[in-house]
Amino acid sequence: MSEREHWEKALAEDPNCVEALWRLGDLCYGAGETAPALAYKERALDLDPTLVGAAVHRQLGLSRWQQGKRERAAVDFQRAIAQGDAESRFHLAQVWAELGEAARALAGYRDILDQDPENLTALLNAAALENPEEAIALYSQAVAAYPDHGEAQGRLGNALLAAGDWEEARLHLELALANDPGYVPAYLDLAAGWGKPTIRKRRSPMPGRRCGTLPKMGQPMGTWAMPTWN
Repeated sequence: MSEREHWEKALAEDPNCVEALWRLGDLCYGAGETAPALAYKERALDLDPTLVGAAVHRQLGLSRWQQGKRERAAVDFQRAIAQGDAESRFHLAQVWAELGEAARALAGYRDILDQDPENLTALLNAAALENPEEAIALYSQAVAAYPDHGEAQGRLGNALLAAGDWEEARLHLELALANDPGYVPAYLDLAAGWGKPTIRKRRSPMPGRRCGTLPKMGQPMGTWAMPTWN
């Protein structure tokens, strides 16, 4: 029998033999059989995630995320985090958000902020998932740390508009454009509110609605909702 046949025989006797699964994966790769190689490797890692380091799990997660396999990517990122990979915590929070797991995503961003209170992306993404009052607090924290960041200023302005505070909103929207003249959402909000001395507070959002939406991979952060005016 060939080496491969010996490993296949071992696996037939013990379907949970990690060594056989891993080695068969190597042999399949060598033979150009990518699909069975991946299947063997995945089964081996399901049985023993410590076969590879955190960086490999993170790369697997990123690859599966790009393929649209979000549930599997979440597993990979969790394994990387278990081995101390801080970067994967952010990736996992984004995946949870894309899967509609808002509470888990928010918990992930909050956990990042506990370690790094000035993490701008975590601040903006967490705010997009929070209730209006908490969103304003997080956006305020972002502009305090990054006063020259146009999007952070603009998001705060938009949230303040939704809360009915036009004067404060206008201040931040103008700051957004002073720092980023190409930031279109700020123009839209200013145009909608200009000349209005007061605005009616936005009605309670429908279930599942928040102050913003999270970006997909490779897309700019922030989808803005227009305020409701009288």
